[in-house]
Amino acid sequence: MTRNELQSQVRTLLNEPVEGFYLDSEIVSAINTANDLINSILLRLRPEQVFLAYAAASTVTGQKSYCLPVDTIHVNRVALLNTLTNPDDIKRILLPYPQFNSGLTTYSPTGKDAGEPTHFLGRGSKKQIDLFPTPDGIYFLQIAYDFRGTKLNTGVDIPALSEEHHFALALYAAYLVSLKNPVETRNDLHDLFMARKEDIIASYSNWNDNMDNISPFGLYQATGGYR
Repeated sequence: MTRNELQSQVRTLLNEPVEGFYLDSEIVSAINTANDLINSILLRLRPEQVFLAYAAASTVTGQKSYCLPVDTIHVNRVALLNTLTNPDDIKRILLPYPQFNSGLTTYSPTGKDAGEPTHFLGRGSKKQIDLFPTPDGIYFLQIAYDFRGTKLNTGVDIPALSEEHHFALALYAAYLVSLKNPVETRNDLHDLFMARKEDIIASYSNWNDNMDNISPFGLYQATGGYR
């Protein structure tokens, strides 16, 4: 459902089909709060099932550092492609750079200062990766990363959450809005949401997709350090 459709669903749950006691702005705010809550659950659970994205770039001769997308949370994999236009034509998967003290940033795992990159180091505070050795020419990078789910800023925005669970989002948003009227707070909506939340957790926990080809060397946490 789009945000507009979620808004209509919330109004149906509140038995107020058009703006009256409950303002449209309050419903939109509640929808985004509910969306943030469910996104945070999924990020702790299995982010690669919902928030996986890819970015591509070309290296520059002599340039070691490359910016990550601004919404990056984790880097799953960095690879070199044979051609930038074919994301499946992988030439090499780069190995994570070992964890060394900041004073050893000139360390080269290959013993070479320049050449075809074989390792990468994620720098969370700077939202960038460093390549080792420093590229000696043009190479094609592919970065598989988990992104942070964004707010639903327009009426046509759609939550990252699977559509089968959009009703749970509407339930929680409707409950939040109903708190405006303490005499008629819809605790029944809260109870229904809690049951649906368990369904969401179970469905993503049981999604047994094969991620071996995406994150064979673990994850880099963009907020700092390996995990």
